[in-house]
Amino acid sequence: MQQAAGVSAGQTVALEIAPVAEAPEPVVPDDLNAALAAARATWDDITAVARRDRIFWVVSGGKNADTPVKRIATACDMLAAGKRRACCFDRSGMCSNSLAAPTPKAG
Repeated sequence: MQQAAGVSAGQTVALEIAPVAEAPEPVVPDDLNAALAAARATWDDITAVARRDRIFWVVSGGKNADTPVKRIATACDMLAAGKRRACCFDRSGMCSNSLAAPTPKAG
């Protein structure tokens, strides 16, 4: 970012932070996408933020390799039952390579 901005370490820069009109659509892992058949209508109807939360919950944490498989089943069951949001999901520790900085506007 320093190079793109044409600045050096220690220099002061002005930043503009603006909200986006719509939350970006998250990338759905293949295994989750395949499992969503029974709950596709609910999945498609929830917000991009709710989809991101579900995806992050499925792929994050868990010390066992089977944790994502169990979480996919749980998420699909909850969605099939019409539950649109993950209960008690703590976003405070959300950090992922899939969460990227926005791209600057052209011009």
